[in-house]
Amino acid sequence: MSRKLVFVKGRRLGRLGSAYLRCDQLCAILARSGSFTGDDLVITVRPEAIHDSLLIVNKSYLMEHGAGGLDQLRRNGNVVAIDPVDLKLAPGTRIGADLLIASSRMQDAFFREHFADLPTFYVPHHADLRIPPGGEPPARFGMGYFGALYNAPFMEALAATGLCDFHKADDPADTGWMAHLPGYTCHYAARSWQPFDGFKPFTKGITAARCGAIVLVDRNPEAVAALGTDYPFYIDDPSLAGIRATVERARSGLGSASWEAARGAMGRLAASVSEDAVAAAVFRLSRHVGG
Repeated sequence: MSRKLVFVKGRRLGRLGSAYLRCDQLCAILARSGSFTGDDLVITVRPEAIHDSLLIVNKSYLMEHGAGGLDQLRRNGNVVAIDPVDLKLAPGTRIGADLLIASSRMQDAFFREHFADLPTFYVPHHADLRIPPGGEPPARFGMGYFGALYNAPFMEALAATGLCDFHKADDPADTGWMAHLPGYTCHYAARSWQPFDGFKPFTKGITAARCGAIVLVDRNPEAVAALGTDYPFYIDDPSLAGIRATVERARSGLGSASWEAARGAMGRLAASVSEDAVAAAVFRLSRHVGG
C-alpha cells in the first residue's frame, strides 16, 4: 500500500520556527527531490481526519498533545513517526508512535539506547532555505552571532571590544538578519545552555556551512560529531579570556592551513545536511513503512 506523507503541526504552535523548517520547508525539499509527487505530500493541523498515511508529527503538535497523545492517529490506520527536534523526552516516556525521527546525532544515539523497541531514523536538520548559499567569503576576518541573544555567552563584552557583531535571529517571520550573513567569514556558535534544552541540532554550524563561513564553537558532542575531533577552532576554554584567545587564533589564522582545514570540515557538514541528503533520509523512512 502506498501511503501519503503527512506533516502534522500544532494548531496553536504551528508557527514555531521548528514547525516552519521541519514541516513547510521539509515538504518543499521533498517536492523538489523528485522522490515524491505533490499529491504524496500534505501539511495539516487537523490530522484526525487523515487515514492510511505516514504521519510525521512535529514538535509543535507534540507540545500540545504530548508524545503519548497519538492513539487516535494510529487507530486511523496511519503509521505515526514523531519528530520532537529539541523537545525533551525522558527515558521511560510513553510514546504512542511507531517510529522516532532524530534531528541530531546525539538524539539519534539517545533514542537507540533508551527507546530501542521503536525504529529510529536520522533526518538531518537543514539550513533555512531562505538563506542564499554562500559565495566567495570576504577577504577580511569578521565574526557574527546569529540566534537568540540570551544564549550568547559574553555578548556585551565581545560586542564592546568589536570582536563580534550580534544579530537577533529567533523569530521565523523576521528574516532581516539574513542580509548580514554574507559579511562574515566566521560565526560565533558558542551557547549558554538552558535547563529546558533537549538535544539541539547544530543549527548555528549548519547556517555557517551554508554561508561558506567557519565557526567558533565549544567542543560539545553535537559539534564534534559534525566537525570531527581535529577541527582547529574549538573553544576549549569557555571563559571570556579563552574565547578572546580563540577569536584571535582564528583572526590570525585567516588563509592558513588551519583555516582551510576548518573550511573543509564546514564543507563536509554542508554536504551532510544538503537537500539531497535530507530527502534521501526521508525516502528511506518512507520505504521502511511502505510509502
